[in-house]
Amino acid sequence: MELLGRHSAELRSLVALARPEGRAERGLYIVEGATLLEEARRSGVAVAAIYATQEAYAREPHLAAAHAEGVPLKLLDDRSAQRLSELETPPGIFSLVPLLQTEPASILARGGLALLLADLNDPGNAGTLLRAAEAFGATGALLGDLGVDPYHPKLVRAAMGAHFRLPIARLSPAELAARLAEHPTRTIGLSAEGAPISTLPHRGARLLAIGNERHGLGRWAPLCRELAAIPMPGRAESLNAGVAGAIALYELGAAGEGRGLPGALSRE
Repeated sequence: MELLGRHSAELRSLVALARPEGRAERGLYIVEGATLLEEARRSGVAVAAIYATQEAYAREPHLAAAHAEGVPLKLLDDRSAQRLSELETPPGIFSLVPLLQTEPASILARGGLALLLADLNDPGNAGTLLRAAEAFGATGALLGDLGVDPYHPKLVRAAMGAHFRLPIARLSPAELAARLAEHPTRTIGLSAEGAPISTLPHRGARLLAIGNERHGLGRWAPLCRELAAIPMPGRAESLNAGVAGAIALYELGAAGEGRGLPGALSRE
């Protein structure tokens, strides 16, 4: 197998995928590690190429299997792997996968429960919520255009493969308003001022909006027909966006039908 040169144009093009504009230009992004590579392959995603250190290739039999099935594979030295990774100890496996673009209208047209990340900035929270949305049966996720990029490396790691199976789209409040006019949907904002979430409908077309970590629903608030709060009988004053949103997705999704959670959510 070919060893990718440390100063090659190909390596520079891979490093450029760390930036949103680099990902948008090529229509590709990097998933790091053996687990996400296998998630991509199990989900039927066409892996464009794999880059791995010699140690990782010897350690992970999945790499040879993917290569045998026709996925291009090149070796990296350790310094090149460090350039591609944000982790202190890179696993040494980098897979190129396509950005899977979805139209917002197609998500709303599915009915059921969808997720709106209303300009969340923290990639860990956003990735956790995409993972929870997939786990609890959401039909897709809409991400505000002023929030974190959907393919930020930390977000991708936190989502644990949800990108490969959950339709994802990015849009502005004006775009969402236009899509809602075409596809009437009950919009529910998560807020401390809302009614207990157990009192809200668990069926039909619903869009659950999770607000920004510091500023709440902000410019998305006018689009929310109603507000929902998570009851909190304990002494904690608040939950972070990832935890609160995951609870709300469970409660409003198919898994939460008929369940009730007594108290109120305070926003951070």
